[in-house]
Amino acid sequence: MGRICLLGLLVASLLGACSSPPATVSPIPTSAGSFGPRPPASGPVLRTVDVSGTACAGIGVTDGTLHGNPQDPRVAWLDLGSNGTRDLVFPLGFTARFEPRLEILDAGGGVRFRDGDTITEGCVWGDSLLLGWP
Repeated sequence: MGRICLLGLLVASLLGACSSPPATVSPIPTSAGSFGPRPPASGPVLRTVDVSGTACAGIGVTDGTLHGNPQDPRVAWLDLGSNGTRDLVFPLGFTARFEPRLEILDAGGGVRFRDGDTITEGCVWGDSLLLGWP
């Protein structure tokens, strides 16, 4: 009876592991003030997702303002005024730095967005908005 219970527990844990969605959030810091695709022991997180082979799920915003703070767990977000804020995700390879204000860099190191930029479009990605679509 003990073996049957143990086997049942093993099967249940394996099934649970197989049904978990793959992690799409890539925490960062790779250097002081910058954030990249490796999980840190602790610290701010810039959320990135793998967009290869997928299509844009439609436009998700009109006239929001990009803001960021290295002390905020979101690192970057969209301020929609009286409509609150919107969580953001970026394509893999995107990084953030604070010099002293937020700058979002693409995979090639070019600045794509800055704190205070007006954002008028993005792709819906789950409960978040994807910025920097290729």
